[in-house]
Amino acid sequence: MEFHGKHSVCVLLMGMLFCTAGCAATEQNPSANHTKATDLPPLVTDTSEETTDAEPEETVSVTETTPAEALYKAKAAAWKMPEELGTLQTVRIYEDDVYLLGTRQNDLQQTESVLYHAKADTEPEFAPLYANANASAFVGLTDFDVLSDGTICGLICENTDAVPYEDPTFNPDEFDWESYYENYATQYQLVWYDKNGVVCKKLGLSTLLDLDETSRQTMAFTGVRCDASDHVYLTATIDESECLMALDDNGNLCPVQGNADNVLSLESDYQWVRCSDDGMLLWECDTDDVQHLSHIVVTDGALWKTQTAVPEQMTADAMLAESEEDSLLYGIWNEHGLYCMAGKNTQPELLYQWDDCRLTASEIADVMILPQQQAIVTVYTAQGNLTVEFLMPEAQEEETSGTDTTPPVATPVNFS
Repeated sequence: MEFHGKHSVCVLLMGMLFCTAGCAATEQNPSANHTKATDLPPLVTDTSEETTDAEPEETVSVTETTPAEALYKAKAAAWKMPEELGTLQTVRIYEDDVYLLGTRQNDLQQTESVLYHAKADTEPEFAPLYANANASAFVGLTDFDVLSDGTICGLICENTDAVPYEDPTFNPDEFDWESYYENYATQYQLVWYDKNGVVCKKLGLSTLLDLDETSRQTMAFTGVRCDASDHVYLTATIDESECLMALDDNGNLCPVQGNADNVLSLESDYQWVRCSDDGMLLWECDTDDVQHLSHIVVTDGALWKTQTAVPEQMTADAMLAESEEDSLLYGIWNEHGLYCMAGKNTQPELLYQWDDCRLTASEIADVMILPQQQAIVTVYTAQGNLTVEFLMPEAQEEETSGTDTTPPVATPVNFS
């Protein structure tokens, strides 16, 4: 991450402070991105009252690179993806069920989307989510989430292969950008599938937004998520700005509380996951590399954003992990391993270390926590595709096997 010094004229007078800040901006100490400057003196004072100036840097470095002891030692199992899935795009979890979205090419060289699911296990048996559904109902499915009844809500983009600027004869000066914007906007639909994979409800997303002349003719819906109350949230890029919106029970955009708009502006660097309680968790990093963690929820037909504390383990290289474990609010993963958060104001606990399961943080795309301290990790292969690793505690397997093999202890009975 690039370090910007705004007071270069003071380098000679502020050498020690500059050196400390420069060290804190490296990957060995990424917490500087969310630690205020006023937090540094107590660390230096507490650790170096009778030592040299070099010792506090060593102490901070050891603190950052040495994680706490993990609660469990992880056992990893690589999942074999079904060939019919094609290329894995998205993984979602609901309780202990796993849902996979894949894309593949049909005989006409068109992109088809397919959904598979299975119970989470070391060797899951994946099957089509909708075995007898019409494949045309899933053409253009780019993202999805699972509702509380196990059905699917999906984001569809039609004509995804028709991009005008890929045409070598395309002339931007003669192209009707206004009509293209209208057509591009109307490509997006939100669909709800029933238990048989039939579209039972459809919403054209272009009807949600005002397509006025002030727009710069660029818009793309980028994601859909559902919370525990089945509220639907959407992210989009509009005029090169990221935003988030939510639907009320009538399929209309919720007003943003405290704002006259129906769209909540986001930082360009963000991540959002389902909260195990209700609503969504949103992590953002602004242009000054300051991190923000917020709770997003729909209440009384309005979209609320409440900022919450950022744990110190949520460094610049850290990411959120979604949790389906009732006792955990969410998770955090960084270069060391996977942490679990029981509540907003609790201290993170290290659940797994990546070294124990031979995983490298740079290869990880996403992490999700299942019940029974199990986890799913999506990992990039050497070819750049996604695959899945299933993690479970080794102690859990040992206890299970011990219970199965140890004979019950007989209790003496005295007869009178």
